[in-house]
Amino acid sequence: MLTIVFFQGETVAIKFWFVSFVVLFVLAQIYLWAVDSILSPISLLGGAILAIASNYEKGITSSFSQPRAQKPEVVIEVSVPHSVSEEIEEI
Repeated sequence: MLTIVFFQGETVAIKFWFVSFVVLFVLAQIYLWAVDSILSPISLLGGAILAIASNYEKGITSSFSQPRAQKPEVVIEVSVPHSVSEEIEEI
């Protein structure tokens, strides 16, 4: 059977490293949780405020109260070469 004998100083050092590792691990997990759960809504809120601020001059009610402009008519003119039109008339 294998037994490990530590001196008094070694057990204190091992306990210190173990506690330090656990504390740092917990702090890292809390940081990751905070980034996911707190900063995402703040970013969305900041984006919404930026969108409202950039469209402030247009006004919110003006886009709903004005009638929409009518679509312009699109006219397409096709010119047929003279030689093709003569061939069509002959047929």
